Order: sequence, then structure tokens, then C-alpha cells
Amino acid sequence: MKQLSTKASLLLMIALATDLAVMAPAIADVGTADAAHPGNLVCDRAPLSSENPAPTGYDNQDYEKVMKPIFTAYAAQGEAVADAMLTKQLAQWAELKGAQSVEYGRTLYEMGRVDLLHDRDKEAIAHFSDALAIYKANPDTPAWLIALAYGDRSSSYHGLYQLASAEKDALAGVDIVQRYPVHVDRAVINAHGYLAAVYQAMHRKTEAIVHYRKALSCALLSDQVSPVFAAKHVSSIADMITHESNLSLTSIALIDETLMRLRASKERTPRAEISLLASKATALSKLGKDEEALATSLRAIQMSDEWLSLLKTPEASDIIDNAIQRHNLAHTYSQLGRHIEAHEQLVKMANTLGTILPDHDRVRIFMDRRRALNLIAIGKVEEGEAMLVERYRQFAATVPPTELRLIAWQSDLGNRALDAGRTQEALEYFQLAAQGIEARIAERRIDTVVSEREWEGQREVYLGIVKASAKLANAS
Repeated sequence: MKQLSTKASLLLMIALATDLAVMAPAIADVGTADAAHPGNLVCDRAPLSSENPAPTGYDNQDYEKVMKPIFTAYAAQGEAVADAMLTKQLAQWAELKGAQSVEYGRTLYEMGRVDLLHDRDKEAIAHFSDALAIYKANPDTPAWLIALAYGDRSSSYHGLYQLASAEKDALAGVDIVQRYPVHVDRAVINAHGYLAAVYQAMHRKTEAIVHYRKALSCALLSDQVSPVFAAKHVSSIADMITHESNLSLTSIALIDETLMRLRASKERTPRAEISLLASKATALSKLGKDEEALATSLRAIQMSDEWLSLLKTPEASDIIDNAIQRHNLAHTYSQLGRHIEAHEQLVKMANTLGTILPDHDRVRIFMDRRRALNLIAIGKVEEGEAMLVERYRQFAATVPPTELRLIAWQSDLGNRALDAGRTQEALEYFQLAAQGIEARIAERRIDTVVSEREWEGQREVYLGIVKASAKLANAS
């Protein structure tokens, strides 16, 4: 196959992203819809050029020259060294420029970024909030700095599952990049990417895809961002269209083209490639190509293990990504009926997460759902069911009743109880799941399109209610 030119590759990737409106009627045509709707903000290419300093006071090039040793130390020596250097530099900025200067606020923002990268969401929110207060009070602050701070604070709220606050901040970031000349493409891309992630968590798939498309189109057109940065957004939109729009072939084409571009880049890094391979494995699994999905997942976990071994101080995100790769690999093994191999991966996953997250962390709790079901599949029924029930109770205490993962868990418990002949217990779990579904319907906007996966989950719940009710009726 003839290799595409860089320009042709970009055009193909943009076409794949933007033609979703044609391929999936559920996705709104942003060109003709109401411009006031937050899902229809246009990623305007016109103001994106080279970065310029603010007209007075703050020069970003000077700032980054001063801060470069700290960024280098973080990459080489880890967060403890960077934290100490940032604290020292904060005091220096206070002396040189004042505690209300943009430089002081930017350093608070960088401290928040370190917190965010290590899952210290509450501390990150405090730092981002302090930075924003200084930014907004200072006329020297470039708009892109404010947009980045809103976006990262949105991500921190997202991590705490405070989705209303996350959406508010993400919308503020998008509003800024739409209303002001923003000369930093990363700020525009992040603004749309963060809002898309919030909408995805809220299961508002139409709006999520719209903003992933905007982030992706900006990333691919930009001469400021690397293929690695663009790959992050390709992975996000590929996952979204695989799960929500059942367009797995489109996902695979988009991923393969991005991998080609990434592998030809001087800035190639394993982290971006791992993410793309994981997304491709998911799409292959959705197509029923489980052997291909398994081979792709194995390559992703091999690269992830190698990447972690090279890092002196791995970030929490790298460790969590590695655990997610094992979770996905275990799922593929389960699809193939290879439950022992799935169990081995899930044990490794739990051990990996245990190095950075406490046992009561929501991520660890949810990951144990797969582990519990797998224990049942390999014959350790009593241990598996005990884990499934206990971790369900813990998970239910951390999320709202409308959370889809909770509803799926209740359905699992209902099916287990039904298989074991505990019909009344099964009915109660299915009814809890149905209440969550009905609450979701009540909260849902009238134009929301329900994903195929959610419809399947609803069908299983209501079918469970019918089966359990019929058994109870026959018994009486």
C-alpha cells in the first residue's frame, strides 16, 4: 500500500473525525445547529498562530526559561524534588514580581498540575483556584492561561466525580478560547477535550463527540503540537465512537493512520502508542475479532511494562494506565473462555493499583468487579460472590444511583442470585437497577441519544425483573 503524504494523512484523519455526522445520524451537524448551544461551539482556526506574550507585564518565554530546570527535574527526579523546587520558586516570584503577579499565579497552577498528575484532586483544586483568582484580577494574564487553569480544575472535579462543577469549569474554558484570540493551540485543544470528557462521563454522547471532534481537528491542523499530543485525542474519540456509535471500523482506520504518523515522528513515545493500541483492541473486540484484539492487547501491555521499567518515578497516571491495560486484556481472555489467564492479569492489575491507591479508592473498588466475576468463572464461587457483594456496597456509597456502572453491577448481582435460586434477592437487585434507569430517564435531556450499550443494559435489567417475577409467581 502506498504511504500517504503528511497532508493526505491529515485530510484523511480530519475526514474520519468530521464525517461522523454523516455516518452516525445521532451526531448533530454543528454547522447548522443553534450556535448558542454549548455543544455547537466552533473551533475557530483563524486566531491560532504563534504564541505572543501579553501586551504588558507577562512574557511566557521568559517565564518558561526560568521554570525549565524545574520541569526537567520533575521528569528526571520525580514529584518530591519538583514540589520543593516549585515552593522555592514561588517565594522567589513573590519577591521579584509580587504575590499577585501572573508569574506567581502560573507557579501555583504548575503546583496544581503536579497534584493532578498524582491524583491529589482536592489539593489540585485549591492550587488552580488560587491561580485563577490571581489571573482574573490581573489584566496582564493571557487568555490561554485562564483557559488552561479552568480546564485542569475541571479535570480535578471530574476525578472527584463532582460532574456539575467539572462541566461548569470546562464550559468556562471553552467560552474563553471562543471569545478571545488564543495563540496557544494546546489551550484550545484542552478546552474542548476536557468538556468532551465531562460529557462522556455524563453519558451525553452527542455533545462529547462534538467536542472530541473539535479538539481533534485543532490538534491535527496545529503546527504547535506534536503527533504525541494529537494521538491522545485520537485515542479519546476512537474510544467514544467505538462504544457509543458502534463505528469500530472508523475507529480502527483513524487509529492506524495516527499510529503511522506517530511512528514516523521524531517525538514518538511509548505512552501515546500504548493508548492507541488499547483503543484499537477495544474496537477489534467490538467487531468480534477477539484473537486480533488479544494480540493487540498483549502488545500494549508489553509496551506498558517496558515503559514503566524505564521510569525512575512513574506518575500515577502511568501506573493506572498499566492496570487498565491488564483489565482490558483480562476481558479479552474472558471473551475467549481463557479464564485462568484472565485471572492472572487481574491479580497483577490489583497488585499494580495497590502500589498507589488505597483499598477504598473508587478505581480499585470498580476494578474488583471484573476480578470477582472472574473468580466465579474459575470455580471460586464463594470467594467471588463475597467480593462482588462487598465491593458493590462500597462502590454504591461513592456514586449516584444513576451511574451506569452501578446499574450494571446490580444487574450482575441479580443474575448471580437468580442462577443460585435466590429469586427474591435477584428481584430486589433488578428493581434497584430499574430505579437507577428511571432516574436517568427523568434527568435526561429530551434530545439525548441513548447508546447501544446502555440499551442492552436496560434490556437485561427488565428481562431479569420478568424472569424473577415469573419464578416467584410460579412458586406461590
